[in-house]
Amino acid sequence: MSQAVYQAFIDVKEQNMLLGRRSKAEIDGFRNFVFVSKNGQPLAVNAVNNFLANIERAYNRKHPETAIPHLSAHILRHTGCTLLATAGMDVKTL
Repeated sequence: MSQAVYQAFIDVKEQNMLLGRRSKAEIDGFRNFVFVSKNGQPLAVNAVNNFLANIERAYNRKHPETAIPHLSAHILRHTGCTLLATAGMDVKTL
């Protein structure tokens, strides 16, 4: 994880605290989630996909000449893995 990404996550956590969004959920032993809903629950994949679809639609409306392709959490996961593999990360670790 780059320092810029780490700082972005810290910024999101600080914003959540200011908005009173505290995640007390624990899922499979994981807690202290970064991306949470208004009630502090971790965002479900459909919420992430709706968020990405809204970004895609808004951008493509304003910039039809440089439209971005369909986005989803699954596509971003594959993109991230491809970039890590291309950068030389061990495939078993990946």
